[in-house]
Amino acid sequence: MHFRTVAAILLIAPFAYSQAGPSKPITSSTSQLRSYTKAPTAKTRIKTSLENVVIWVDETKWKQEKSDGPHMLNLSHVNGDAWAVVMAGPIGLPTDTLPNLLLRGTKEADRNAKITFEDKRIVNGRQVAAVKLSILSEGVPFTAFGYLHGGSAGSVMVVGSSVENQFAKHLDDITELLNGLEITDLELRSSANREIVPTPGMLSITPSTSVMYDHKKWKQDLSSEDDSYTFSYLTDDVSAVVISNRLPIPLDIVPGFVLAGFQTADPTATILSKEKRSVNGTEMWFIKMDGHVDNVPLTYWGYFYTSKDGMVGAITISRKTASSEYEKDRMEFLNGLRISH
Repeated sequence: MHFRTVAAILLIAPFAYSQAGPSKPITSSTSQLRSYTKAPTAKTRIKTSLENVVIWVDETKWKQEKSDGPHMLNLSHVNGDAWAVVMAGPIGLPTDTLPNLLLRGTKEADRNAKITFEDKRIVNGRQVAAVKLSILSEGVPFTAFGYLHGGSAGSVMVVGSSVENQFAKHLDDITELLNGLEITDLELRSSANREIVPTPGMLSITPSTSVMYDHKKWKQDLSSEDDSYTFSYLTDDVSAVVISNRLPIPLDIVPGFVLAGFQTADPTATILSKEKRSVNGTEMWFIKMDGHVDNVPLTYWGYFYTSKDGMVGAITISRKTASSEYEKDRMEFLNGLRISH
């Protein structure tokens, strides 16, 4: 079983989740969850693409295979009829959003794929989502079981799988492999415990990136998530979001990257126009898109800047019927994006 689609979504998801709205934080008490630790026989430490995430493996049971890319690790059971994949991306999505993200990617291969079990656990001191899925691959039923986690360093999914009628035989070894997941980054702060004191008229994203805006027209939402900041406008017809991530996307592929990200949340999203502009002395893309949310036609207008340090997007969203009415204020907000060099 391969999960390339899921790995791709991990890289573009920040745009999708910003449009879907802030995610609900995990609220269960960690003291009530069962705790798991790596097995004494898991003595081989394998690094992932995330500096703070490794997987400990028992080499008498699992061997590493050729990777499909820098964000994936492939493993196979020594007897040849069980497999595992470690997918890591630099976007720290809330852990409780990852099961549906995994399911969404799996449905690209099997539209009838479904989650059959979902739980929360503590693994080597860090809370994860535990998920079991039923999947049909090339006409053969498979069962997959995985641990999912989002933190400050990024998001990781470790998923083991086997043919359905062989899964019970391999469950212990798959679970032992999953229990080798070791994460040492910081926990993501949810909107429930994150203290935000916005500065009226200015949003500081990084030491070199900020947005200046008219605080009499725009109000920063206190429930904004890390790396995603939402704004409300004078009317409900318009809103805005500012997004940052750590992906150094080449400038020329930004439009395709942005569209793919939006389409994970809004499959109807299409680019109407795109052009490079100089905004406060910095070259970036100006992209206009159409889309729908809950069958309501929307327009997305945004500036997107990328450098070796990552990518920043400032986007305004409006009902299509009101788009031209608020054009001046929308562009004024976007033109407040400032990059210092």
